[in-house]
Amino acid sequence: MEKSKKCKNGITVYHYPQPAAHSFYISLFVKMGSMYEEERLSGISHFIEHAVIRNVNAQMGGTLYPLLDKYGLEFNASTFAEMVQFYISGSPRAFRVAAEILARVLLPIALTAQDFEAERSRIRAEIREAQEKTSLLQFTLDNVFGEGALARPITGTGGSVSRISRRALEEHRRAAFTPENTFVYLTGTYNDGDV
Repeated sequence: MEKSKKCKNGITVYHYPQPAAHSFYISLFVKMGSMYEEERLSGISHFIEHAVIRNVNAQMGGTLYPLLDKYGLEFNASTFAEMVQFYISGSPRAFRVAAEILARVLLPIALTAQDFEAERSRIRAEIREAQEKTSLLQFTLDNVFGEGALARPITGTGGSVSRISRRALEEHRRAAFTPENTFVYLTGTYNDGDV
């Protein structure tokens, strides 16, 4: 049976124990994505997804990936039109380590200019590789949604991504990462005390 608990920071955690599972799965969902973006900042949610992962590693002094390897954890994120999902999963013995890593997603983005530009370059490469303007998906979105926000690519465009500053990125993150806009979903094997 699904349960819920409100954390001290106001974020609700929904949890559904699966004692027969040999792992846990924690997801942090944030209500943001292309359907909530201004056209001039198209792709900012996807940029935040990238920047947050890099920021977690920076906040941990570059030890994120060795720690994930050490505990056999999977940590990643996905951007959709209506939400961004950050998730981590692994063996129940590594639950607390995983929860501490995922909690860092909520920290302010404090990337160096070099790290910020590295992510911008990575996103531009994704945009070029996707060739979304000529894809069947884009054709369908254009015909279903016309020129609305849902027809815009989640990654943004080269021009819109170029306009995103570090300040705009952090302001957008701060506005989106609120208790009303964010929730956690936990399933698998874990102790009630871990929630």
